[in-house]
Amino acid sequence: MRGCYNKRFHQHPDDTLTIEDAQSREAAPDTELLNDELRSQVRDAISQLDEKYREIFDMYCIGGMKPQDIAETKDLPLGTVKSRIHRAKMRLVETLRDYAGAKLD
Repeated sequence: MRGCYNKRFHQHPDDTLTIEDAQSREAAPDTELLNDELRSQVRDAISQLDEKYREIFDMYCIGGMKPQDIAETKDLPLGTVKSRIHRAKMRLVETLRDYAGAKLD
């Protein structure tokens, strides 16, 4: 998935659990809580991106589109699309680094 935001974050949890899922959740409730919190932080970080970055990022990472296809769809130069993807990733890294640093303090 090219190291992007995972599509699972946008999916609603399935109401059915396997036995392994239930056992895993029972064994590590703190881990599940942290994962839920991280998902929430990632969603928040994405929502804070400027629209021009968020839209391209969503098309690339969530929609799975190639930069060339995004450029054609949005009628933008390929270099602009690539730089917006890169800048969106860097802004997300910075935002999530701030979150992780606050958690470690």
